[in-house]
Amino acid sequence: MKIGFCCKWIDTVEQIDGFKPKDAAKQLNTRVTTITWLNRQTREVAEQCLWDLMVHNIESIRLLVERVGNLDAHLRMVRLGSDILPAYTEPTWSYFWRRADVRDYCERHFPVVGELARRRNVRLDFHPGQFCVLASTDPGIVNRSLEEFEYHVDMARWMGYGRSFQDFMINVHIAGREGAAGILKVWPRLSTEARNCITIENDETRWGLDESLKLKNTCALVLDIHHHWIRTGEYIQPTDPRVHQVIDSWRGVRPALHYSVSPENIV
Repeated sequence: MKIGFCCKWIDTVEQIDGFKPKDAAKQLNTRVTTITWLNRQTREVAEQCLWDLMVHNIESIRLLVERVGNLDAHLRMVRLGSDILPAYTEPTWSYFWRRADVRDYCERHFPVVGELARRRNVRLDFHPGQFCVLASTDPGIVNRSLEEFEYHVDMARWMGYGRSFQDFMINVHIAGREGAAGILKVWPRLSTEARNCITIENDETRWGLDESLKLKNTCALVLDIHHHWIRTGEYIQPTDPRVHQVIDSWRGVRPALHYSVSPENIV
């Protein structure tokens, strides 16, 4: 069993609220910008900012994987953030990420991260944001969601993943009014690597575990214990037959699940 965490490395509890200028942990965390800031700059300044962020962020995830790879074996698991290549799918600035020199840099440096993760036996994954709604009834939203999902696939592919079923996890909720049927409808439009990496997680509002299970023969499923409890008021038991269906959806690969609890003052 491996226990992992999401995206951000901190050395002290105080760093949850931000880093000080000399904090060493800054180097293990990505930096970001905003579309508003980029749009206020000259093209030259904005492009240099994106280049600098790319260089820093790819190096930061390499350092993060290296640090996690030095932990005890059962702790070698981490979710990488979605902000590694800012504005990758934003219409105004996405051209930058199609530049030959930018693609060349990514193709040379992302593989170092993947090779390190495999050598240190660090399990990696992505979780695109809540605006990635593959099962929407709006074709425009579906198109943009596909672009966003394939952005994560590009990074996984550069790291050497997506070659076999669940050698890397890119996890999303069903979301959207179409439910599981919407995922099946969009399935042919996903790249081969995307179909190898995608996992579907139950959420706490519209689409719960039973809806996810409609996809058990299509892709691997992630059981989120907390989402299930919020939606149903039920603490699902290991002996529940649905748990075994989730495990079987991984086709022999070690499954991943999400486990968390609400603060006691809320529950």
